Amino acid sequence: MKKALILCNGRITDYTILNQALASLMSENPTVIAVDGGAGHAINLGYKIDTALGDFDSIEPEHMEHITENDIEVISFPADKDMTDSELALHHCIQNGFKNLTVAGFSGTRLDHTIGNIMLLAKLGRDISIRLVDENNEAFFCTDIIELEAHAGANISIIPLFGDIVVKNTEGLHYKLSNKRVTPGSTLCISNFAVDRKQIIELAEGEALITISRD
Repeated sequence: MKKALILCNGRITDYTILNQALASLMSENPTVIAVDGGAGHAINLGYKIDTALGDFDSIEPEHMEHITENDIEVISFPADKDMTDSELALHHCIQNGFKNLTVAGFSGTRLDHTIGNIMLLAKLGRDISIRLVDENNEAFFCTDIIELEAHAGANISIIPLFGDIVVKNTEGLHYKLSNKRVTPGSTLCISNFAVDRKQIIELAEGEALITISRD
């Protein structure tokens, strides 16, 4: 399965922690796609960029020089467009047959961008595997069943998207759920936590964002 790491231009404050979170993925040599200023994050993480994409209105000059000097593929778009650079990167991956995507640098000081990115990724996560990663969290999209390997005590939340969900069953969580309907806006499934090495969450209905917090 073709895998890609998409580095967006969100806020990253601790590259050491993020590097640790991405270590398993990077051992598989995924394609690395830097989205505009996300090229700076890739360089700071020590990753080899395969493709740089965006309108490049937020990239630092020295990072653009790095791209040019290393003959990295560049896909440019005008600043005046109907999609964000992040959405363009996701569509680029889908069009090129990637079925497993990890997205980092997706959140930051712009709340509109953070919410927009999560909702966009949730929509696309119906058809491909998408994982969100930052220094403190991982998130996945689930429409049926998902298996996790969070450490004991890690906070795990199940958040309904686009409507009600029915949690058919959970395993490896402190608060067990069975055939439980949860509506958007409910905090019932916030801050459950892992008690076993592996966790299973199974939905009978709806779509959910599953988050693991390392706080």
